[in-house]
Amino acid sequence: MIDNVYASIKTRYDSIAGATLKALVTGGIWAEQAPSNCAMPYIVVNLITDVPEDTYTEEIEFMRIQFTIWHNNMNAEATGGMKAIYEAFRALYDDATLTVTGWTNFSCRWLSTTNLPTEDKVLGRAMDYEIYIET
Repeated sequence: MIDNVYASIKTRYDSIAGATLKALVTGGIWAEQAPSNCAMPYIVVNLITDVPEDTYTEEIEFMRIQFTIWHNNMNAEATGGMKAIYEAFRALYDDATLTVTGWTNFSCRWLSTTNLPTEDKVLGRAMDYEIYIET
């Protein structure tokens, strides 16, 4: 089922609504790991937790998903820099409704953002979201 959530995240990125983000993130969005030769900037999506929240009548799952932006432009304020990507990302996914095959998404909520230590002149910014889906 996490594959269906990953697919719904990618579908939103590829949609007309995602055009601004897609234009900035030339390396694409990847589930779990980007290819070793991936052009920057790119985004990686990882499942942190998946917890059942079932009721007596509904099957519900709560997921904590982490999106990490990787960028090698050290000027975060530059056109197409980390700030622009972060803002476009938040505009696309904050409170979004994802289309998850076999499920209904009723919450995609931003929880936190963390800047990662710079390594080898690469910037990283991780954003945690909670996603609730039900059958």
